[in-house]
Amino acid sequence: MVPGFWSLLLAHWRHIFLHWYFVLSLVLGIAPAVLVTDSNLQERYTLILRTEATVSVGLLGVVLAGLSLIVTLMNDELLRVSNSIGRGVIEDFFPFSFTAVVAVLTSSASLMFLILTPQNDELTMRIGIGLSTFLFVWTLFNMLALVRLVARRGLIRALYASQKDSGGPGDKEVDGRR
Repeated sequence: MVPGFWSLLLAHWRHIFLHWYFVLSLVLGIAPAVLVTDSNLQERYTLILRTEATVSVGLLGVVLAGLSLIVTLMNDELLRVSNSIGRGVIEDFFPFSFTAVVAVLTSSASLMFLILTPQNDELTMRIGIGLSTFLFVWTLFNMLALVRLVARRGLIRALYASQKDSGGPGDKEVDGRR
């Protein structure tokens, strides 16, 4: 986690927990826990939780790749600009840290319910599916936000490079186009 993670979480709690991503994830997490029939519960339980644990670990790798892109695109001037806005680079890295935490929670919840749930304990299986699926869907939505963030940062970096190289925006050709 980045330094100041908890203070940033408190500062942005409304945007995080009252956002449509969170609410929709909660609904989509509850739905399979309620809708899976009793006859399919044991079979689907293992399949769902294994899949969510595996994919969320893979998504953690994607979060780290996105963070490395942001760090790679940062230069001294962009670093100064970033540090002059809000809480600076620490706030820029918060979405990556938060999404990584949610991905780790998803994997942990999935694995813990797989390991600790007694055979044929229907209530615990439904709770496990609900919690794990909620966290998994929330991780996916947070990944969409990170893709948008990395794309915006890439665009800012491209515009910055264009202005620096040509003396103004839009003067530099990229792949034969202006």
